[in-house]
Amino acid sequence: MTDQNGKECTNMFNQSCGLIEVTDENGNTTSYTYDAAGNITSFTSGNESGTMGYDSKNRLTSYKGTAITYDADGNMSVGVLGTAAASFQYDSANRLTSATGTTYQYDNEGNRIQSQTSEQTLTYVYDTTGSMSRMLMSKTQGGAITKYIYGNGLIAQENSSGYYSYHYDLRGSTIALTNASGTVTDTYAYDTYGTVTKKTGTLTVLFLYNGRDGVVT
Repeated sequence: MTDQNGKECTNMFNQSCGLIEVTDENGNTTSYTYDAAGNITSFTSGNESGTMGYDSKNRLTSYKGTAITYDADGNMSVGVLGTAAASFQYDSANRLTSATGTTYQYDNEGNRIQSQTSEQTLTYVYDTTGSMSRMLMSKTQGGAITKYIYGNGLIAQENSSGYYSYHYDLRGSTIALTNASGTVTDTYAYDTYGTVTKKTGTLTVLFLYNGRDGVVT
């Protein structure tokens, strides 16, 4: 396939349709191996590699040497964020309330209305009149407001610095934002499983992987 810059990327699959090799637009290759249940057991990408282990329920139990555990409801209580071990807490509705330094609050509809770290607090406002809730606005602790505009999915965000349009790949993941003049201000690239591998620009962007559909990542 060809990316937005006209560079070719290739994917290889096994007989079970498991992705076994990805070559990106720069020629970098990532390969994967699987167990009989179809779980990824190892990966190699350049100088980085890792192994994964699973339990009888096919839940991930180890990642690159870090043990992963779950609570009685099946929620991940210890996992990995980036390259470090992280702890997670949940409420009685199994909603994430804490993730290693960040806390979250929800409304009665289950929408996340606030995220807070030691450095900042973000408050979110939603439109709940449709079949699915959509985030309309986010507000920082300092009072900076960002508004979100929708058409056939999320199309733009607007704050005190200007109006910025979203641009997506075939998955609906955000790959660029442009200002009112059409100049690219921010760009994003992802690995096969949605982790941001490269970014440019300084905008605060909440909607990244599958962002067109209003997914906050």
